[in-house]
This record gives sequence, C-alpha cells and structure tokens, in this order.
Amino acid sequence: AYGNIGVTKISGDKDTLLKDLELALFAGKIAAYAQGFAVMAGASKEFNWNLPMPTIAKIWRAGCIIRSQMLDTMAEAFSSGGASTNLLMAPAF
Repeated sequence: AYGNIGVTKISGDKDTLLKDLELALFAGKIAAYAQGFAVMAGASKEFNWNLPMPTIAKIWRAGCIIRSQMLDTMAEAFSSGGASTNLLMAPAF
C-alpha cells in the first residue's frame, strides 16, 4: 500500500533528537486542545450558549478520559483572560 519507504539512519545527538520529539509532541497536544476549545467557543458564541471555558477545563481535569495536568494551566489561562481569543495566545503556551 505504501510501497518501499525505506529506512533512513538519522545522525546527530540522540538525546537532542528525543528532546525535540518530546517538544513537538507537546506542541501538537497544545494545538489539539486549543482547536477543540476554539470550536466550542465558536459554537458558544454562535448559539449563545455562554460556555464557561475555565469550568470545562476543570471538569475535564477532574475526571474525563482526556484529563491532563495541562488542563490546570488551560483553566488558569481562560480564567485570567489570557486566552480570550485562542488558547495558543495565552502567555503560558
């Protein structure tokens, strides 16, 4: 299906590469949460739901399948107004 993609040996420092991969994964996780919250915020505005983003983050942190320690920081960002347009605009991220 994918053909022969081959394997390329990566040169360089293994620890640096692993740290870069860890940071890339972390950035992707932040972006995914930000996108999800942006979709909810857009729907909240369009349908006048007044969704409380800090509360949603706290509820998810407390017992949802997607709970993550990062949700504490997200709840703080929404509460402080630092994420008023998008979570990615908050200083913490």
